[in-house]
Amino acid sequence: MLTDLTTLLGRFGGRIEGLRVLYVGEGNHTASALTSALSRHSGTEPHLRTPGCYGVEQRHLDRAAESAAGSAARVEQRHDMADLPEGYAVHTIRWQTTGTTKPDPDWRLAFEPFRVDKVVMDATPGALFTHNLPAHRSDEVTAEVLEGPASIAFEQAEFRSARAVLEWCVGTDPATAPLSGRRSTKTASRTKWCTSAIWTAWSTAGGRRAHWSSWRTGSAPAVCRSA
Repeated sequence: MLTDLTTLLGRFGGRIEGLRVLYVGEGNHTASALTSALSRHSGTEPHLRTPGCYGVEQRHLDRAAESAAGSAARVEQRHDMADLPEGYAVHTIRWQTTGTTKPDPDWRLAFEPFRVDKVVMDATPGALFTHNLPAHRSDEVTAEVLEGPASIAFEQAEFRSARAVLEWCVGTDPATAPLSGRRSTKTASRTKWCTSAIWTAWSTAGGRRAHWSSWRTGSAPAVCRSA
């Protein structure tokens, strides 16, 4: 999530404030972390569109709502694809999270309406498309969108060097001092943003483990299981 926000930060003039992001797909750790991070910034609007029994857990939504109350942000989760909000970015992730299984053998039926395709992108004109990669074409996103002009998914991948992002945060110049840890002067806004992002990653780690464990053991909501 740190690298995803860094990509958006670079694309939107060094600001997160006021961004409206549409998340489409499973309400997993990525959705929870994105919502938690965005809700801390003034005027942001994370909109979640998730399959009915695969949404972001209420405890994560409650925590994001608390942050949003103090930052004039807005958090919304719906379980349909009607009336999509216009925004700055449309984000999705693989339907089948690595290392997990879904208890309902027919789960794909619930996910079919939540594919990011040309219709979705046309409903959010001007929005960029983001994805954590690797992508499963024709599952969560069509090839037309993933490889289209609005996609910055491969730009995101360039940021997926944890060392590069952390060096940016602490001010180390890898070209001149890869081992010395020498620091350059950073602005207060950069320090604040990095601290917030890293705190979010740490604070959601427990939720990720619990979420993965629940799917592995089949302890998902009963409505998700086959009859």
